[in-house]
Amino acid sequence: MYAFVMVTVRLTVAVIDLLSLIRETENDDLTSVLQKFVCEYSEDIVPLAVEITTHLVLRLNLGISSYPFGTASVCDSNESRDF
Repeated sequence: MYAFVMVTVRLTVAVIDLLSLIRETENDDLTSVLQKFVCEYSEDIVPLAVEITTHLVLRLNLGISSYPFGTASVCDSNESRDF
């Protein structure tokens, strides 16, 4: 029980550090650890998940709004695609 409380207290820092390690190493074992965190502490991770999602949406909106209109994009290409 004590370990559960201690992890919950430092959960945000642990998840952010784990996400950074996953990004740097692309290690599947660390991804599995993150999945276990999410399953075990799902209710406690919700505020962090909302914050991360909000940040991603803002970054995406900035990228879309800064895209110059009238320029060719991947979707405008006449190349044949096999989907």
